[in-house]
Amino acid sequence: MVDFLLFWYKLPHLDRKSSEDKNMTENNAEFVIIPPTTKVLCEERGEGWTLTGITGIEEHTSVMFKGVRYTIPAKVIIEELLPNYLESQKNT
Repeated sequence: MVDFLLFWYKLPHLDRKSSEDKNMTENNAEFVIIPPTTKVLCEERGEGWTLTGITGIEEHTSVMFKGVRYTIPAKVIIEELLPNYLESQKNT
């Protein structure tokens, strides 16, 4: 399993190529690209990992916890689950 990776990715190159790209640029002026198999930590479910990558804050993605697949908003993963995992690694 790939350990935690984060890439800060600015999206100015998507500047209004199409209406879909325009919306993506406006919603994701600066966004973290999360690759598949990134480890996360949930207080209720324990350690898990993303099954798919995340390219936008408005997405939902699959996360596996103890053999059970959950669909979780990307915003929750980025704002809660990834920081929880990173904090747990500092303490080890």
